[in-house]
Amino acid sequence: MRREVLVLLLFAVTAYCNFLVFNVQKKYKRDDDVEVKTRKISSVHNVPFDFYSLKYCRPDPLLDTAENFGELLFGDRIQNSVFDIKFLQEVSCKLVTEEKNVNCPSLGAADVNDFIEKIKDDYNAQLIVDNLPVANRQDPQSCGSLPGSSSTSEQDEEGNIVYSRPDGYPVGCTSEPRSEDEQRPGSFYVNNHLSFTIKYHKSKLDDDSYFVVGAEVIPSSIQHEPGMCNPSKPLPKSVKYMEIFQDKSVDIPWSYSVRFEESDIQYASRWDAYMNADSNSDDYKIHWFSIINSMMIVLFLTGMVAMILLRILRRDIMNDSLEVADEEDPTVVDETGWKLLHGDVFRAPPAATLLSIMVGSGIQLFAMSISTLVLAFLGFLRPQDRGGFANAAVILFLMTGTFCGYYSLRFYKTFDVGTSWKTVAVLSAVFLPGTIFSAYLFVDFIMAVFPQSSIAIPFLSALWIMFLYVSVSLPLVFVGAYFGYKKQAIEHPTQIHRLPRQITHSPAFLKPWVSVLIGGILPFGAVFIELYFIMSSVWLSKFYYVFTFLFVVFNILVLTSAEITVVLTYFQLCNEDYRWWWRSYLSAGSSALYLFLYSVFYYSSMNITNVSMTILYFGYMSIACYIFFILTGTIGFLASFFFVRRIYGSIKVA
Repeated sequence: MRREVLVLLLFAVTAYCNFLVFNVQKKYKRDDDVEVKTRKISSVHNVPFDFYSLKYCRPDPLLDTAENFGELLFGDRIQNSVFDIKFLQEVSCKLVTEEKNVNCPSLGAADVNDFIEKIKDDYNAQLIVDNLPVANRQDPQSCGSLPGSSSTSEQDEEGNIVYSRPDGYPVGCTSEPRSEDEQRPGSFYVNNHLSFTIKYHKSKLDDDSYFVVGAEVIPSSIQHEPGMCNPSKPLPKSVKYMEIFQDKSVDIPWSYSVRFEESDIQYASRWDAYMNADSNSDDYKIHWFSIINSMMIVLFLTGMVAMILLRILRRDIMNDSLEVADEEDPTVVDETGWKLLHGDVFRAPPAATLLSIMVGSGIQLFAMSISTLVLAFLGFLRPQDRGGFANAAVILFLMTGTFCGYYSLRFYKTFDVGTSWKTVAVLSAVFLPGTIFSAYLFVDFIMAVFPQSSIAIPFLSALWIMFLYVSVSLPLVFVGAYFGYKKQAIEHPTQIHRLPRQITHSPAFLKPWVSVLIGGILPFGAVFIELYFIMSSVWLSKFYYVFTFLFVVFNILVLTSAEITVVLTYFQLCNEDYRWWWRSYLSAGSSALYLFLYSVFYYSSMNITNVSMTILYFGYMSIACYIFFILTGTIGFLASFFFVRRIYGSIKVA
């Protein structure tokens, strides 16, 4: 498989070059433009939308500046903004309408109602400055502040800033009804003024150069009076809120202020406030608890496997060789237990073609997963590279298509169930990506019903994905399938009898559905704590930065899936049941069922009340569980396959 190694090395070099590009520190001099970009508006209660889906002032022209496909997958739509910020030039208040090439439309009744709906759903608007999310340092229970009000933020034990809202500022705020007797609905206010604070650090090599090490914002709702907003005069501390009313049009004066603050934060540490990377933090301790919990499970399973291999199997193998009295009736033997199945244990399973395709797809997923995690572990993929992890995973999946084709046809030939290798090659090429892409398009189509939802992939981007798959992955699958079928079939250590052996009655704990459900508990239990942080990163816009923990947890998942499947397969064979192929796959793959049940529990804690967000959540989690099933099922199958070949290759059958 030299071709795959060369492809992965090429991608590693590309990732390293990309890493160097992202690590170039952008220097600013006085009066340089500080570009503010828009990202999206998001809520934990509803689907994300494009920033300009609301009638904010927009620049002319409006430019898309997305850097990779991973941003599109997570609903990011990076675009330019209307804020004209010059480095080290402070502004007390400036109306957006005073900027050049800016379009500020009046808000009709429908536009106002759209703002009100977004305020009700707790939407946050997200901005970016120098690749840093613009964080909101105000009280997380507050949705707006008056000019001059002090910002509040949490600090760790060493006094470092920990942003309570690193994912943006609220679109607006609402007041509660005055009393139940009045039956007066709450009022709605738009945050139409943004107070930016840009933190900078002076370069040690150049006195005239600076680095941006922080970007903060305090949103305010201000009903501007004539002459109130002046670049050289501070805003009054007592102002009226900019209130909007249902079904009434309005002209909103959008404004912003800018101040610069020198900071001791080094450029390399500017993400610490977002990631809360302090080693004494509770999250960090929970990660360590997760690792220790998983290691205990691994040690338990390793002890069981060691007991089987070192005690039971060694004793059995050391016995006299198995003598078969009659090939037509292989049940006439002197021994009992798993050795009686030597003539049936390698009999082709039902739906062998489907199993071979699923195993090949799982090996492709494993190659993609381990390669992506290694790159992240080595520091090539960082959380500040928005969408970089997802982008790398997609590219690696396309480039590892050879694994899928090669191993699908290798097992298809080993099962000896046909000669239609070209048909199997085509099915291998479309099985996993076809089902994932079809499910994603279904969710994407539903999301497209909601106007300007940023989670819906643009049509041209979807075509670009199809082009990449057809031009890159599809040929690699066919190349791998060709060489896999040309390769000699895997030779079994024992001969297969013509007549299948009768299967005895199984005890309750070895019933197929029972053993399958048992097989998924421990692999899921080994990783479920880490799943909380991954889910929070995906659905609550929290930063996931501990790729070292993720790499370790993935290896623990591989070990637990392999070991629990080996144990269950051995018990099944000792019960003289040779139907282990599919059961080994389903036993490890059933951890996806527990992942889905966990996602239902997590959904109940998110307070989602919107139907569209529910469809989006369960649609994406179903895709994730399906991928998890293929991955873990393949791991369990391969572990059992090597285990069965090893033990039956150690006995002599006369």
